Amino acid sequence: MANESTLPQPTPSSSPSILTTLLSNARPEDVISYITVSDPVIHADGMNKYTSYRVDCRPPPFDPTPSTNNNDSTIMPDLFLQNNQGQYSSVLRRYSDFLWLYERLHKERAGSIVPPLPEKQAVSRFSPEFVEERRLALERFLRRVILHPEVMDCDAVGIFLRGDDVTFQHAKNVSKSVDKRSAGGEGSVGGGDIMNSSTHLSGAGAFNLTPQKTAGIKKWFSEAKTTLSNDLVSSPDDDLFDEIERYIESLSIQMKRVSNQASGLVRKSKEIANGLFEFGLAFHQLGQSEGEVLGKKLQLVGSTADTLSVLSAQHADAEWKKLEEPFKDYLKMIHAVKLALGRRHDKRVSYTALLHEIQTREVNLHRLRMSPGREGQGDS
Repeated sequence: MANESTLPQPTPSSSPSILTTLLSNARPEDVISYITVSDPVIHADGMNKYTSYRVDCRPPPFDPTPSTNNNDSTIMPDLFLQNNQGQYSSVLRRYSDFLWLYERLHKERAGSIVPPLPEKQAVSRFSPEFVEERRLALERFLRRVILHPEVMDCDAVGIFLRGDDVTFQHAKNVSKSVDKRSAGGEGSVGGGDIMNSSTHLSGAGAFNLTPQKTAGIKKWFSEAKTTLSNDLVSSPDDDLFDEIERYIESLSIQMKRVSNQASGLVRKSKEIANGLFEFGLAFHQLGQSEGEVLGKKLQLVGSTADTLSVLSAQHADAEWKKLEEPFKDYLKMIHAVKLALGRRHDKRVSYTALLHEIQTREVNLHRLRMSPGREGQGDS
């Protein structure tokens, strides 16, 4: 018989740490507990039905003492807390207000990776389950914004958290008018902006484009031509960003595969739970049709199947929380990175198109100056 002291002994300190890492729900944004989205209320204003949420910002007194937890290196410094001590606020916001904040962050910090916002949903958006799920997602989004060092100090964040109804609506109207002016003239114009501008043109004046809209359309065609030619201005960081794009694209493909497998695993677990429920129900019905002794034993089998069905349903719910939902969140973050890289590409296209336009104008100006009898007209 082997000596027990020579047998390999388990290491309790290692296994629980791995399990805790895999099953932990802790996220960096969880430390921003003073930002809450709560008390969803469904409003019915005629044909307009929406859900409002209470957004509270109650930062505690800032403690400059550094954390003694050296094991967690992922905790980021809370710059928002350091700059907003004791500034309490409580406002009511709806989903469209969160969407406004999300879009403003993209405009005010165009080079930043903006945290993802939960998607719109047309059906069953007033069910208690969906309202609670959206509340949690909106709270997570807002906490990530506060924790983000590149977007937490945007003007839109302060207005969203502290602006009263009049101030907030005024800010939304101002941003909308600014976006319209930039879309018609100096700002970038995409296909959607052209479609929107065409709705204001009708009748005999349909082709009487204003100078701003004409400039916007010319700019759009110039950028489209630059994109097709793929002759973009280079920079020292192009190789780095190309490597990042390749990595993100590969990561997205692999993460989609893992997410699909996790979703399939959760779906199968739910099917097993439903199958056990049907199995137990059949045995209960069979036990009722048999004699007393056999009937009790058959119903006991049905009760056992019911217990297993409940356990399987709980297991499926745990798999959804620990596997499917986090992987979907990872995919959303990867998409946010893709959006940031796409905006960089759009800026390169706009910059290259402008350089080409400047070069074309310089060539035309040089030709004008070299024309006989027009030597001085190029300077006027």
